[in-house]
Amino acid sequence: MFRHPHTGIQLAKGTVEPSESPADAARRELFGESGLDTKQPLFFIGKYTRMVCG
Repeated sequence: MFRHPHTGIQLAKGTVEPSESPADAARRELFGESGLDTKQPLFFIGKYTRMVCG
């Protein structure tokens, strides 16, 4: 979660490329969407699945 200067609080999101780990994908997406670069350990906190009705 980060505060974007124009659009407010956001969650970095994206997909895992075939050649990368989920942690590497999270770091890549975080940097690409917020400019933040971290080498700190990342922790899985959940998975979002979009439900489609109808």
